[in-house]
Amino acid sequence: MALCAKAAKKSYTSPSFKVLDAAAAQAELKAKGVPKDRVTQEMLSLLQEMLSLTDELLQKKEAQASLINGD
Repeated sequence: MALCAKAAKKSYTSPSFKVLDAAAAQAELKAKGVPKDRVTQEMLSLLQEMLSLTDELLQKKEAQASLINGD
């Protein structure tokens, strides 16, 4: 006669994650990424491009606001 041992059910734990903006993602990747890894370098490049574009858009927005406000 075989004994059937029942495994205790583990409660479900949902995956955890945090949302990072581009600057925080870049900083974390630089700190924890593999420096010479091709994918790490590609991600850092894309993040830098995103940050540059964001900065450029903010400058344009500020310039437009100055024109509208007569500054």
